Amino acid sequence: MPARKSKIYVYLEVLLGKTGKEKDKVKDRNRDFTNSDHWNLNAEALTPLREFLIKYI
Repeated sequence: MPARKSKIYVYLEVLLGKTGKEKDKVKDRNRDFTNSDHWNLNAEALTPLREFLIKYI
């Protein structure tokens, strides 16, 4: 099972990893854990993921 730290890295990389500057925000020292846009699991962008999970769970 992946370490929690790795899971957070991958999650943020998917959200932010389009450019080099954005990828820098993914690094541990630069993470903004107070940004509700990054941690809102009800965000519209996650609708396809929720629908997929509901379908198979």
